[in-house]
Amino acid sequence: MSGAAEERLATLVGLGALALGLCAAFFVVAISPGLARRGHVPVRLYLTELGGLREGAPVRAAGAEIGHVASISLSPAAAPGPLGGQVGVVVELALATADAPDDNAGADSVCFATAAGGCTLRAAMQSSGGLVTSRLILLDAATYLLNAPLTSENTVLIAGKDAASTIIRPPVVHPRYRMMGVGGGTLRLEDLTVQDFGVADGAAIRLEEGTFEAEACVFRNNEAESTGGVLFSSTRTSASFDECSFVGNRSVGNNGWGGVIDAEGAGAQVTVRRSSATGNLAVWGSFSHITTGATLVLENSTLYGNIATRAGTLASPGGRYILLNDTIVFNTNTFDDSAAIYLFSVPAEYTLTNTLVAFNTARSGKQNNCNRNDANTMIKSGGGNLFSDDSGNCLSFFGAADLLKTDPQLDPLGPRDHGGLTMTYAPAQTSPVLDAGVAMACPAQDQRGLPRPANGGCDIGAFELQ
Repeated sequence: MSGAAEERLATLVGLGALALGLCAAFFVVAISPGLARRGHVPVRLYLTELGGLREGAPVRAAGAEIGHVASISLSPAAAPGPLGGQVGVVVELALATADAPDDNAGADSVCFATAAGGCTLRAAMQSSGGLVTSRLILLDAATYLLNAPLTSENTVLIAGKDAASTIIRPPVVHPRYRMMGVGGGTLRLEDLTVQDFGVADGAAIRLEEGTFEAEACVFRNNEAESTGGVLFSSTRTSASFDECSFVGNRSVGNNGWGGVIDAEGAGAQVTVRRSSATGNLAVWGSFSHITTGATLVLENSTLYGNIATRAGTLASPGGRYILLNDTIVFNTNTFDDSAAIYLFSVPAEYTLTNTLVAFNTARSGKQNNCNRNDANTMIKSGGGNLFSDDSGNCLSFFGAADLLKTDPQLDPLGPRDHGGLTMTYAPAQTSPVLDAGVAMACPAQDQRGLPRPANGGCDIGAFELQ
């Protein structure tokens, strides 16, 4: 985790003013700094006096019930740790993983669900409404089942241990409800997986008002019955994904808009950075579909192996895309139309800089990387782009600073783990993408978080060869 993220979490928790009451008086000598870190739950406390503390006792932190005492063990003399070699005890705290509501439905800031024997994720979300400040919900390496959707209208951060071990899902696949509806404030997810949810218009997240943020998360096998296989974002909202993976999400049914993202309405803003998407499916836009007034910024990201059944990986009936140092390759369309960039109608507009678009194929098996269904739609080239075909009827918008009908010479073994949290395609040592990007537009890092530019120039696409 970055230093900035650690500082943000520590501020939210308020370590300087943290108060603990454990049903008995004792002296807290040290609290593991893991309490403020995403990867150290359950929390471990080191105590010099046990008092009347017992296993199973409820735990209150900063005025709210946060779980129960999972275990108590001896810390012997001369043992390493915060007690400095003194005799004491080690207390492990645990957060409940079952789904049960808060005892008083969030009427106060105390989080406790008697039915689950502690503070559940649902109870924590309900009780966040009683807080003036932000709520931090730390989840252990476990699977958290949700029997119904959650709602968020305040500022809440839900952080897991890591996306491989902290999973939020329903008890059955595609249960006709989503994980969360956001009606205000800021909801932020970190280091966890959201999978198997399914409902119309935002299978995982429906953003009606406020802000949604996700970092180091995986969204897998969520299915929308109409729009937004992961996210539906409405007018005047803001959403961002950083270092996230989108795998096997779908938007099917009536509209089939946006296998991952559907953003609609004036002022809807979505930003995706250093992320990857594969195996997602939709009728219109296997990754995203944005309408008039909405903007999607895609930077240092790799989209591969996604499937559209009508048009494009990135589809726009009037919205605006800004693409910077992306890799969009080997996506398919089961209809004879673009399998990558698709502009349906005005005022659709795309700005591409240092972006690699290659080997995206239509039903005929031929490459179809770009199509302007409406001749009045607009593409702007910032230079440094590479297309493996001639870019079709988008050709007139590309010039001497771009490479057309050029093989990018990508790793024949396909996308792999080259570092970072998401999958990337590496170029060969002889690839024409090397140092061919526009240096002034080059981000400071590539998708993996490695520095750009390297070896004298900025590489086209999401991967910077070091």
